[in-house]
Amino acid sequence: MVSGRHPKKVNEHFFDEESKGMYYVLGILFPCYIPIPNSNNGIIIRSSSKDLIQIVKDKMESEHDIISDPRGISSYSIQMTSVPYLRSKLEEMDLVEDKSKRRFPDYIGRHYIRHFARGFSDAQSNVRIEDNRLVYVYIL
Repeated sequence: MVSGRHPKKVNEHFFDEESKGMYYVLGILFPCYIPIPNSNNGIIIRSSSKDLIQIVKDKMESEHDIISDPRGISSYSIQMTSVPYLRSKLEEMDLVEDKSKRRFPDYIGRHYIRHFARGFSDAQSNVRIEDNRLVYVYIL
């Protein structure tokens, strides 16, 4: 009997049902999502924050490993292959390959918009707090 590698799992239907967590993760993905070029079924989620990638991994029930950038850049990612449904769902939600063509989603209801905005802000900014005081906010 030959032991083969089993594909890593992820909840490909995570974005099918609206929730606070779903819109928070969607907000994170808007700047951090990269469709794998020349593939219709693979994605990469990349950020300078390992904690943020861990949140996405946990929320989406992913078994994929978090990988540190081998080029010495402070960057972490999850690469998922063979997730055609997830990729098509994200494209339906305006996460197109060309980031310059991504538009703020107009389909988010008012009960969820702040969760999307919080996820987007967490992915796009770096907040530093010292001695319980805000030292700076840096927009990436």
